[in-house]
Amino acid sequence: MPVRTFEIGEAIRLMREGKTVARAAWGNPGKYVYMQPAEEGLDPKTGVSIRINDHLMWKNDSGNHVPWTPSQDAVLAADWFVGESGNPEPECICISDWHATGRHRVTCPAREV
Repeated sequence: MPVRTFEIGEAIRLMREGKTVARAAWGNPGKYVYMQPAEEGLDPKTGVSIRINDHLMWKNDSGNHVPWTPSQDAVLAADWFVGESGNPEPECICISDWHATGRHRVTCPAREV
């Protein structure tokens, strides 16, 4: 089944919606990038409450989640997709039946969410 790929601008938009994204160029399975929403934390030096802004996180080969800054290669790539490396999600279609049922549903080939 074909997987829709896109550039990093679309990847960032999807991460803002809570999706995980990956690149076709990433060979090993299980890697992905996601946006960690802003949260409150503590300054380790002073113990004062601080705001930690939205930031990108990467689940790496070891299964660790670490801060991620895209490389120039990643910024210029057009092989981003929704899912994780080695396991892209099929393209989904949003079907709105809000007026009839008060809800939206997302339909994907071979599964319904």
